[in-house]
Amino acid sequence: MPDVVSIAGCSAVTSSVNAVLNRTHKVLSRAGLQVETVSIRHLPAEDLILGRTQHASIQQSRQLIQQATGIIIATTVHQFGYSGGLKAFLDILPGGAFRGKPVLLLAMAPSPAQFHSFDGALRLVLRDALGAQEILDTVYLPQNLVHLHNRQVWLDDFLSERLDSAVQRFKNRLFPGIFSQPLNQLGAVV
Repeated sequence: MPDVVSIAGCSAVTSSVNAVLNRTHKVLSRAGLQVETVSIRHLPAEDLILGRTQHASIQQSRQLIQQATGIIIATTVHQFGYSGGLKAFLDILPGGAFRGKPVLLLAMAPSPAQFHSFDGALRLVLRDALGAQEILDTVYLPQNLVHLHNRQVWLDDFLSERLDSAVQRFKNRLFPGIFSQPLNQLGAVV
C-alpha cells in the first residue's frame, strides 16, 4: 500500500514539472515513504475522455488513489487551467476519493495570474467533487525559474527552499510527529 500517490498531470515525456515531481519523490523515498505515480500520459486517452473505467490501468490508478495516505498533483498550467487529461482523470475518480488525505499541489505556470486562476479552479474540484479537506499551499513554480538539464531539474535557492518546506509540511501531515526534523533535498537532517 503506497504512502503517497502522485498524479503527473503533464503529458510531455520530458518536462520540468515532472522533473520537480521526481525530485520530490526522491526526498519522500529517502524518508522511508513508499511513493507510486499515476502518469496521465500512460492512461488510455479515449477511455479517460469517455469516462470509461474498465481499462486495467485506470482501475489500478483508482485503486492506488484509494489506498494512499496522501496525494501529490503536479501539472503545468495551460490557458488559466490545467490539462484536459488531468481533468478527465479527476472526473473518473469516485466522489470523495481524496477525503481524509492531505493533498500537495505543484504547479508550473508562466505567470502569477495564470497560477492563481488555476489554483482556485482546481481547489474547488478537489474540495467539492473529491472531498479533499486538507489541501496544502500550492507550490507555484514560475516557468522562468525552473530549468531542466539532462533530465535534472535546477531550481534557484528560494524556489528550492519553498519546495523543500512544502514537502516537509506534507510529510508532517501524513504522519504527525514522525517527521519533526526537516530534511534537505538529499534526505539529510538540517
